[in-house]
Amino acid sequence: GEYDQFDKRYIIAPEFNRRTTQGKADEAAFLAEVAHDNKIVLTFEDNKQLQAMRESCFAHPVIRQLLEMDGHAEASIFWQDEETGEMCKIRPDKFIQMNDHHIIIDYKSIGMFEQMARSVEERRYHVQDAMYSDGYQKHFGVAPDFYFIFCSTSLNCGRYPATCRQLPADWKQSGYQLYRDALNKYHQAKTNNDWLTIPELTRPRWAK
Repeated sequence: GEYDQFDKRYIIAPEFNRRTTQGKADEAAFLAEVAHDNKIVLTFEDNKQLQAMRESCFAHPVIRQLLEMDGHAEASIFWQDEETGEMCKIRPDKFIQMNDHHIIIDYKSIGMFEQMARSVEERRYHVQDAMYSDGYQKHFGVAPDFYFIFCSTSLNCGRYPATCRQLPADWKQSGYQLYRDALNKYHQAKTNNDWLTIPELTRPRWAK
């Protein structure tokens, strides 16, 4: 799973007292020491929050079941789009294959649960859902269920609340249309070698 690779990709910094000159100097020395390790440095505080969020996810029975199922973490999937001929790639956080029931899981951190729907629309998560589901089906021949795991970054009763959601069909369809539009625009720009689009300025009525 993704946590098996954690130590290979991240370095956890010790706790530094940044209020003191010595603490700041110690942190600078640590960062200089690990600069060539090609790993992502997590602060002591960020790692503490990350582990607490992980514990909150495992405290949710449905999320725990999904996380503990055998699956493929961060595995790339490739396919050639039939309409444009473009090679496409997705990299799901995790996908699970159980006979004819396939599941894609994507993790999202969020400030508060009340922001879930707004975040999906503004950050175009429904477009990701559509593209990942389409690409997965093209590659494996099976339409997957797509589940978002949302974990709040705001403490509530000592925990970071977590939940699991999927999008309704009409929202997914809207995302699919946006995904197709974006891929077609990319294909046209690549075909015509025209990557620069400058919009025209509308002349004011009073100047005409």
